[in-house]
Amino acid sequence: MFAGCDNTNDIEKEPEKEIVVSQVTIEQPSATAMASLTAAGGTLSLSVKIEPPNATDKTVTWSSSNTAIATVNATGLVTGVSEGKATISATTKSGSKKADF
Repeated sequence: MFAGCDNTNDIEKEPEKEIVVSQVTIEQPSATAMASLTAAGGTLSLSVKIEPPNATDKTVTWSSSNTAIATVNATGLVTGVSEGKATISATTKSGSKKADF
């Protein structure tokens, strides 16, 4: 290498800025999909919409307010356990935003 030459491999890259989630919403399932969720054993697949779409970390944690009524797995699949009401929540890792269904 010649003295004074610019070697771009020696330049440290600036770390990418994290784009934090500003909003999460649970997308409304169709009436047909809702009908498939019955008291015992029926399932319903939920999904979320993350804002902004280019958020760095789109990880979502799902939870149920009452697992005796309905459970939800890590992918948003809700399973009916018994009759009653339960709130299903999706909480983002980035920004700690929450949406309820």
